[in-house]
Amino acid sequence: MLRISKPIKLECAWPKSHFTGKARSGRINENGVASMISWEADADSTIPWERSPAETAIVRLNGVKSISDAVAHFQLLTGISKTVPKQATYPFGTLIQIDSSTAGFRPGNTYFYLIASDARQGAVFLGPCWFLDFDWAHAIVHFQFRE
Repeated sequence: MLRISKPIKLECAWPKSHFTGKARSGRINENGVASMISWEADADSTIPWERSPAETAIVRLNGVKSISDAVAHFQLLTGISKTVPKQATYPFGTLIQIDSSTAGFRPGNTYFYLIASDARQGAVFLGPCWFLDFDWAHAIVHFQFRE
């Protein structure tokens, strides 16, 4: 089970590879405003980037309150100006997923923005996410800042 307490309370099953469906686990490193997930290498995988360890940052973004804010942050972060974000609504708020492969980058990567239902609480950024599929429908998410 993936459990993070900073900068957001997040509990969900370990994400699965988008390509193989195999769960990928890792080690969580937390500090006051951000966390990092260090993904373990899967030596048996046929997917090149899964055979190496990788990291995903989890960062609080007070200024991101909408899909346009998330896209602007992504463009500033990556330099990729052509994006096709996907949006979904969950009890915790809005999930924005950006896949850089839709902008022509190969192999690309996935990035998530979780925007709180109360937009004044800002958002949390997860990325890069290495084409891992999180079960957001069953995730427990609590924004714990700007009350």
